[in-house]
Amino acid sequence: MWFSFILTEKCDWDCNYCQFPLLNHTNEMDSKKITRHMPYIREIIKKTYEINPPSIEIQGGEVGLLDADTLAMFLDILGHKVYVSTNGMFLKKGYHLDERIRPYIREVQWHLTPHPKDFMLDVDYNDDNLFINKGIVHSDMDEIIAFIKHNHHITFNYVELECDINEKRTSDTDGLRGLYSKLKELSNVSDNVFDILERRFKDAYDKREKCSRYHMVTSINMANETIPLCQRASHINIPLSKSNLIARLVNFPVKVFDYPDSIMGCDSCIRLYSGKYDFNSNIRQAIKIRRIDFES
Repeated sequence: MWFSFILTEKCDWDCNYCQFPLLNHTNEMDSKKITRHMPYIREIIKKTYEINPPSIEIQGGEVGLLDADTLAMFLDILGHKVYVSTNGMFLKKGYHLDERIRPYIREVQWHLTPHPKDFMLDVDYNDDNLFINKGIVHSDMDEIIAFIKHNHHITFNYVELECDINEKRTSDTDGLRGLYSKLKELSNVSDNVFDILERRFKDAYDKREKCSRYHMVTSINMANETIPLCQRASHINIPLSKSNLIARLVNFPVKVFDYPDSIMGCDSCIRLYSGKYDFNSNIRQAIKIRRIDFES
């Protein structure tokens, strides 16, 4: 299973697929929030190891905008290796080299997103001792191609053709095939990129299927002290507390929280909270989690 920690809602970019334009961009984690919540969160995560060691991600906003001392304090108390999701600021500030932070990094996932077509990355952060997973996420196929061509000094490990936060679907299968075909002409993309896109257009991959995965990630927003519905609906949440987090793990995806009838989100969220969502293979793990006694 996945735990995803939102450590700040601040970001220096404004991507159209991001959920945070729906928020105020003002909240971030501090030492008081860490002291208030991390002891019981650490114990709850420890309990999930009875099923399988969970994957843990830290993200924002842009996690590189967080103060290094605050980030180091959070990681030290958490005590587990994490995946870092960043637009590059985390690397630009050298946080991956900080001796207080580096021991806790499993992988840096560098999501590169173009603004103008001539946006150029001046540095390729190579590190032989740390896997930096470089990828591009954007909603426009031509922008993706232009960005990769401009940044010919970087090899991209993955490419995601996303949808605007206000849309209900990713691009159609023909759009994915078109992207696949154009990427084949470029030399600075890895085979993994083609594996990802092949899987998506063969499975007619759309946002509803993607949302079933998002819902199964336990998101914890340390910045505004809430538990979001999923990674793509951070504006729909409940207060962060030990009892609410246990209820989220033990009861989900059963409807246990009283969300408003009018949900400002994609249609899969509405289907989920009307009890009409099928989680398929994920339900087995959810049932196992329900058997854990988190209080003991």
